[in-house]
Amino acid sequence: MWIKWSLLTIVSILVTIQQMSYWFKKGHRKHAWVFLLWMIIAWGLGSAFIGGLEMPAPTKPLFPAWK
Repeated sequence: MWIKWSLLTIVSILVTIQQMSYWFKKGHRKHAWVFLLWMIIAWGLGSAFIGGLEMPAPTKPLFPAWK
């Protein structure tokens, strides 16, 4: 678990630094901050799934007659 989390964190930081520096150099500061927000959300969700978060599974078919 720690290796997966470490790899997720390192890759997320590297991608974020590269992309934010690109947006700042192009003069699009708002794009950079929005990208940072989305990367924080993505990192949090990735960490939650690595930590064992599971999405609820349906216990019965949603459409029983649909084959």
